[in-house]
Amino acid sequence: MIRTPNLLALSRTFSSAITRRASTISTRSSRRPRRRRPWHSSIALWLTRGFGTKKEALEDAAAYGKAEVSDSSRLYLAVVVAAELAEGLEGAFEKLESALKASPRDSGLRYDAACAYALASRALSTTNPAKSQEEAARAIGLLQEAIRTGYSDFDHIQEDADLDPIHGLPAFAGMMSAGHADRRYGGCLEQRCTLRGVFGLRLDPDAHEAQGRTLISQSYRPVSVSVTRTFPEGPLVTASVWHRPVVSENVKDSLAMRQARAAVALVRLGKADSVWPLLSHSADPRLRSFIVKLAESFRG
Repeated sequence: MIRTPNLLALSRTFSSAITRRASTISTRSSRRPRRRRPWHSSIALWLTRGFGTKKEALEDAAAYGKAEVSDSSRLYLAVVVAAELAEGLEGAFEKLESALKASPRDSGLRYDAACAYALASRALSTTNPAKSQEEAARAIGLLQEAIRTGYSDFDHIQEDADLDPIHGLPAFAGMMSAGHADRRYGGCLEQRCTLRGVFGLRLDPDAHEAQGRTLISQSYRPVSVSVTRTFPEGPLVTASVWHRPVVSENVKDSLAMRQARAAVALVRLGKADSVWPLLSHSADPRLRSFIVKLAESFRG
């Protein structure tokens, strides 16, 4: 069986992509929950065949293209496969560029495209150095566009193995300065049995207000709230901490007993009308139970 020289590089690309993307990649958009990309099982099978043939690689990539994945993922993979196999790269680039033009504000697509161009630059580095530099420059440009249109997960940009081919470029270092790595901070959380805490993170102001109203209705109260921009032209992002006291069962029993005694006293004073509503069904039956118990004892 004749094996294509570029398949080893392709397998490395797929291996790193599958391992990393299966757990983290999902969306490339800055403030949406990350959703996992379902990598088609045939790609994993291809990796177990000893790298397979060129035909097998293309068949597996085609099978992945028919899976239920986002257009962004499909375009990304098409470029990487074409670059590693040195076949159909211009066509893959054309489709990717058309998608970029059709979605000028899609930061996630631009991030995926930047990753694809970066990997293509690495694949071309030995066979066509000049073309490799062009693709690396395009990757930098797309990454800058992604940041301008809202992508702000600079930690992921720094750690993303897809962008390794452009990490050494001066433009990449300059771009990362916008992430203000010098302003990173740590936090210390203290667990208290008397308080229950929840967090509101990376929400826009409207979503944060809606979350706050929900938490207030659940007896939470804000401890701290902050609003900032992660980069000069970026959207406002909020963060907040909310606390709610944790009431022990003993305290609840004690309060219910006091209320029950007051209710029975009202009945004995002839003001039972205000007590009857307390005997209706509720999620916590202790007050009703204490009233009935005390009423029976007084009757006896």
